[in-house]
Amino acid sequence: MLRAIVEEAAAAGAPAGSERQLVGDFYASGMDEAATDAAGLSPAARELDLVEGIAEHAGLTRAIAALQPHEMRPGFSPFVRPDPRDSSTNRLHLQQGGLGLPDRDYYLREDETSRSLLAAYEEHVARTLALAGSAASEARERAALVVRFETRLARASMTRVDQRDPYKVANTMGLPELALRAEGFDWAGYLTALGLAGIEAVNPRQPDFFAELARATRDVAADEWRVYLRWHVLRAWSPYLAKPFADEHFDFFGRRLLGQKEEKPRWERVVEVIDDGRRSVGEALGRLYVERVFPPEAKTRLREMVEYLRAALADRIRELDWLGPTTKESALEKLAAFTVKVGYPDRWHDRAGLRIGRSSYLGNVRATQRFEFAYELRKLGAPVDRTEWGMTPPTVNAYYNPSFNEIVFPAGILRPPFFDVHADDASNYGAIGVVIGHEMSHGFDDSGSQYDAQGNLRNWWSAEDRASYDARTGRMVEQFDAYEPLPGSHINGKLTLGENIGDLGGVRIAYAAFQRALAASARPEPIDGLSAEQRFFIAHAQVWRSIIRDEALLVRLLTDPHSPARYRANGPLSNMSEFHDAFGCAAGSPMCRPAAQRPVIW
Repeated sequence: MLRAIVEEAAAAGAPAGSERQLVGDFYASGMDEAATDAAGLSPAARELDLVEGIAEHAGLTRAIAALQPHEMRPGFSPFVRPDPRDSSTNRLHLQQGGLGLPDRDYYLREDETSRSLLAAYEEHVARTLALAGSAASEARERAALVVRFETRLARASMTRVDQRDPYKVANTMGLPELALRAEGFDWAGYLTALGLAGIEAVNPRQPDFFAELARATRDVAADEWRVYLRWHVLRAWSPYLAKPFADEHFDFFGRRLLGQKEEKPRWERVVEVIDDGRRSVGEALGRLYVERVFPPEAKTRLREMVEYLRAALADRIRELDWLGPTTKESALEKLAAFTVKVGYPDRWHDRAGLRIGRSSYLGNVRATQRFEFAYELRKLGAPVDRTEWGMTPPTVNAYYNPSFNEIVFPAGILRPPFFDVHADDASNYGAIGVVIGHEMSHGFDDSGSQYDAQGNLRNWWSAEDRASYDARTGRMVEQFDAYEPLPGSHINGKLTLGENIGDLGGVRIAYAAFQRALAASARPEPIDGLSAEQRFFIAHAQVWRSIIRDEALLVRLLTDPHSPARYRANGPLSNMSEFHDAFGCAAGSPMCRPAAQRPVIW
């Protein structure tokens, strides 16, 4: 569907600045392989020349600021979101980064697979630098320097598990304190280069990392910084450059890291770039998508289901025997305050001033990223915009935002197999109903439960209730720690805890809402010999059908807070007596966990 939309837009000759012009010209530039190949490395000259000109600390600070609108990971990334403890105030957050591989563990693990992958990464860096003009011996030396520097940053990086604790990444401080804790980095000069001179406070989410990064600006020579930043410019821009660069990028990040045998068709890659929400014109594409495929009745039906699930979760909270009355009251207040967004934004993002043409694919990528970055920074000092979306309308996904206390369902997920306005309740509650319940449960998972109804990081739990909660979630950690998707590689129960709570809560809440819906009408007849309850669970399992290569699965096990799809289906259902009853699972069967081991949370 998206391919048809962008191809029609490219042929439309639409007015400048319209959604069709932005999307169509972007697509046309991406599909012009001949022009991209003829341009060689020249489209990246702006950033490469900037890096080459670094001569002293002030120049390094300015260069880092100039590269940050793009996905170049020059040490760290800034973004604007509400302050964790005051959701009415926009705050500049600083996020650790600087790594070319997906996670710190790739640099620090000593097993043979990890060491082999790190060596392959170093070889890839060397080949890319050679493509960009370095002699072979020089490229190898520079690649070794890049890996040493990134390993240093990896050692200072906070783990993904620790980053799941919202208190550990809520470190708002004034600039004088930041200057003391991350001494040596010219924070005032950096903020001035971003156009934020005069800002009084920021949130460095991982203070120890920024202390180490600041030390590196003092004890790493400028020529070494130039090598490191040159590599990250090439890494970020290679997919949009001539074929030798794009092929080399895929050979490592696709073939070696993820196990892909061949690259996706070019049209699909270009569409994915266009649909990248915060760094491209995905909302413009989404507006065209919604006009074509999203009927108003889908929005109405989903909102009805949301209220059924909200009522079902409220009932479950009232019935919980492990939660005290005061905490229950706060939980019910938070649930009632959930904002629900369905399909697409009520107010579309204004892209006036964005210029997209057909002459340069990378030029369009650069222009949209800079435009969106400037838009992000302009939020500072402005009221928090709670109408804003974090996903594009065509996205097949959903999310819970703790700062806004909202659940969001883009139009892309409101289609089969997740949702069908013509399907029966069993299918819809088992699929999209579980997604709704999942996102609601995130408001009460190990991280989301620490935010209040207004989206502020604040403890609204009694000590006894929190201890009981932790004991129950601990059983879930143990359950998923035991799963071994690949020989010797287990799921990380702590990393995936929030999503596993969401999965279990989602099925339980959706099933309860489904039973409410059944009670309100005549009981449906079996279909294909399957009862309504069986079809509910089958619909849930069907949305997780997937194929994944072992290499990609290993990356997910290290980096993804979601469990692999197989365990997102089987893990929660094995904890539910309703599932066992529906299919007559015998005690001791693989899908029937002993009752004493089943976590009951929401």
